[in-house]
Amino acid sequence: MTLQRQVTIWVVALAVLVVLLWLLGSALGELLYWLHVPRRRIVLRNIASCFPALGRAGQRRMARRHLRGLGQVALASGIAYWASRRRLERLFRCSGYEHYTGALAQQRPVILLCPHFLGVEM
Repeated sequence: MTLQRQVTIWVVALAVLVVLLWLLGSALGELLYWLHVPRRRIVLRNIASCFPALGRAGQRRMARRHLRGLGQVALASGIAYWASRRRLERLFRCSGYEHYTGALAQQRPVILLCPHFLGVEM
């Protein structure tokens, strides 16, 4: 088997895996929407507070999209927990680390700002 064919097989397999995780995550989020009533109420209340102009139907659509995204992230975040250090170093980039270590070396206080999405911390 040629190298090109092997690479093609790996690319296709990876694409299938990504789509499968996306679909399974969406299904997990839909289940969460319908079965975890307290969480659904919290999400709907928050969305209604922030987006009253959407109306009830729009707020429900947004809540379902949010929970589907949460399911997708929950499945995909396995990489962060179980991947090797080498793989994580290839996937993620840290910039400005020298500012952090410099401040610590000078015993200055440091505030780290890190965005999070869908309530999933890595």
